[in-house]
Amino acid sequence: MSQQAPIQFAFFRGPIDDPSTPAVVFEAIGRAATAWARLEQHIDAVIFHINKKAHSEQLYREHPISFEGKIKMLKVWFNKHPALASHADDIRILTSRLKILSKESRNPLLHSIFSEYDPATNTLYFQNIKSEGRDTFRIRRLTLPLVGVVALAEVINSANRYLGAISRDLFSPDGIRRFQKP
Repeated sequence: MSQQAPIQFAFFRGPIDDPSTPAVVFEAIGRAATAWARLEQHIDAVIFHINKKAHSEQLYREHPISFEGKIKMLKVWFNKHPALASHADDIRILTSRLKILSKESRNPLLHSIFSEYDPATNTLYFQNIKSEGRDTFRIRRLTLPLVGVVALAEVINSANRYLGAISRDLFSPDGIRRFQKP
């Protein structure tokens, strides 16, 4: 029985410290990371706008910190508050896709160590360690093609534009008026 070599974490050196790593690699990672940051701030702004006791004491909760918590909060508000009903289907579509995107692409890209770049295949390698409970953890090595990282930024920007169509309505005078009590 053969054993796999243990993953050597790139806490030092590697492509992050290597000046020969092509700038296009860091540009792709940076665009995807900053696109996600903008999208998440956009989601926060929508939540800050709608999640108020004055709008619904039953739906109001403390602002979530985790991305998953933010997605859940959006779904609850848009599914249950009458002033948001016209956007409920769009939010369901958006949140279901963002949940998948977060787990499959965002987490590996933003919560892992960029450990290696293979210029021959334009492949980026990442590694991460995750807690699985008391004294138990899992180490993973993840692979993303450079073209996939570039495409990820575009997908995230597309999601942001989709949310923008909703938030423009919510932040409009008419959208604000819908939340006011008669």
